[in-house]
Amino acid sequence: MKKFWTKQDINTKDFLEIWIKEFQRRVEALHQIKTKLSSANISLEQANLTPVVPTFDFHFIHNYKVMGTTIYAQLPVDYCMKYYGHLFLHWYESLWHKALNRDSQLYQLEEKVSLDHLHLDELIELNVTTKEEIESAKCLLLVREPLSRFMSMCHYENKSPTQKINELKKINLDAPGNKRHEHWQYPLIDSQHDLSVEVYKMKNYEAIIGFFKEFGIPVNCNLHQNRQNEKKYYLSNLSQADIDFLKDFYRKDYELFQNAH
Repeated sequence: MKKFWTKQDINTKDFLEIWIKEFQRRVEALHQIKTKLSSANISLEQANLTPVVPTFDFHFIHNYKVMGTTIYAQLPVDYCMKYYGHLFLHWYESLWHKALNRDSQLYQLEEKVSLDHLHLDELIELNVTTKEEIESAKCLLLVREPLSRFMSMCHYENKSPTQKINELKKINLDAPGNKRHEHWQYPLIDSQHDLSVEVYKMKNYEAIIGFFKEFGIPVNCNLHQNRQNEKKYYLSNLSQADIDFLKDFYRKDYELFQNAH
């Protein structure tokens, strides 16, 4: 099973560079095939060379700052080609020779979209995947203790806890297009579709390894992925008022975390 990474260490930049090279290689190869066929007035469909979008019996829900890159770097390349990447959506159409739903608000965005951070309902709406595939798949969501995740976000985004808290306080949940799953963990399992989602704590390595083993995918949870910024902020730096705010802000995330395996 071809993977992107098998070494002991990797960071987000490494993984993205490898992903981009593979993406470009596939798009260029498809373009060359189409050019040769076009000269003979033959379409990809007529030549039976249309790329087949793979389907999978599992789906990994990428929760921000919860070991996502560690897992993705060890998943099959075709899975990552289908569900991973920061890209313009018309690039995706070029890769798979497949039309997405151009009526979707996401498609109208004139900016790159982080495909792996889209909600499952958004992936279905876009036609990246289908309702039938997702409802028949076994999904996995990893969750993290909310304050630990908050501090990780501060380091990754290079923002002090005070800056980040001020951002959270300004969130307008009633604003058009506001996406709750970009701020909290619990909305990731809320769906209009009938999903089967296993929810594991990020540190439950045995359960995570067991989940992917079921699909013939060995994973090493001890790989140290993602860009590591110097740790400048600690929970001990938070005031009691900060902690009270964050525990209230993330109260539903705490419920999800406490009930996770």
